[in-house]
Amino acid sequence: MCKTCYIAGGAPKILTERTKAAAALVTEVYDWGGLGGNAQTVIDDWNVDNQSINHCLTKIEEDKKSPPERLQKEEDCLEALRDMTLDERLSTLAIHHEFI
Repeated sequence: MCKTCYIAGGAPKILTERTKAAAALVTEVYDWGGLGGNAQTVIDDWNVDNQSINHCLTKIEEDKKSPPERLQKEEDCLEALRDMTLDERLSTLAIHHEFI
């Protein structure tokens, strides 16, 4: 949980069906074990830039140990975030952490 990261990013408050749906995907990733797995850099550390998202997607492709269902949840979450603006990404994580 990084409220400081959220505030440093301008604390956007974009509450749309799209950000709420992506926040639900974040929750589904965490449901697999409390940490973000291959999506950790993005959803745990709040590095929501394109380079970090793409890095995590590559890690998913290379992961041969995790259950396929978990990998699919991580990929779905990251793909949803990749299609958003930076403010939407920050808002999504803020919704998940109940900052907004």
